[in-house]
Amino acid sequence: MKVSVIIPIYNAESYLERCLDSVCRQTYTDLEIIAVNDCTPDCSMDIVEQFAKKDSRIRVVENPCNMGAMVARNKGCEVALGDMFCFLDSDDYLVPDAIECLMARYEETVADIISAGLVLHVADGKEMFYRSTLPYGCTPEGVHHAILNNLFPSSLCAKLYVRRLFANGGFSIYEDMSISEDVSLLHQLVEHANQVAVVDSIIYHCEDNPTSSTHLRYGVKQLESILMANDIKLEICGKYTSLQKDLDKVVTFVLLRLFAHDVPFKVVGQMIKAHCQERYASLWHAFKVLTPRRFWGTLAVIALNKMRFFFGK
Repeated sequence: MKVSVIIPIYNAESYLERCLDSVCRQTYTDLEIIAVNDCTPDCSMDIVEQFAKKDSRIRVVENPCNMGAMVARNKGCEVALGDMFCFLDSDDYLVPDAIECLMARYEETVADIISAGLVLHVADGKEMFYRSTLPYGCTPEGVHHAILNNLFPSSLCAKLYVRRLFANGGFSIYEDMSISEDVSLLHQLVEHANQVAVVDSIIYHCEDNPTSSTHLRYGVKQLESILMANDIKLEICGKYTSLQKDLDKVVTFVLLRLFAHDVPFKVVGQMIKAHCQERYASLWHAFKVLTPRRFWGTLAVIALNKMRFFFGK
């Protein structure tokens, strides 16, 4: 079975050679490697061309302008010929037998999504390991439960997907999101999967890139994306009664994220009101009547309760 590896390319010249080399050297060889040029201004495409001369499996797709990683991934999916899809970010890399491990698990289970572990390399040489676990079962409900409790990596990467999950499209909504689009799409893919299986191995390495959006102070656009992502999460997961407590706690954390950045209190209130979610509205009503001191004290209590929930205390 052919696997399509889809790589969005933008400002990646410092990491791209390592990324492409890790794909070209995979022990599973029935691949097509789709490099989507998102109008990168650096020399990344020169590196891609050098690899393409040596490896005919590499295909280049051009975006007319810089449109973001999610648009690039969608473009790659549209032209992909593989039976299975795999996403790789251009500043990350795979272990040599990554796709072989994923495919072996697929052949055992015939699950629509196979998820493996990944390691995040952060500053000062430290590493953070994220393994895929399914303590609540392999059905969509169980996987949603694991994602909401941070027991299943929310990244689209380090996973293998059957082509069928992308056949109906419907992913354009995520193209306008500047953050949190990964987990939103993952919830949708999980919801339509017949089964999800995991690989215990660490197969994917990612860099803690200081220029990535996760390190920036958020503006209105980013906060709107966070609210949109959680609206999607509530819509997909809200039908499961077993997930209601998890969703309440997720919404609380969303509010904490909103107030942690340089957006005026009034603007945050308008954004929450615009999304018309009952969970947001009830919490916002409680917050807006507090004095600043009591407001921040309330947030501190909420944060403490959230930590107690995660650590079981």
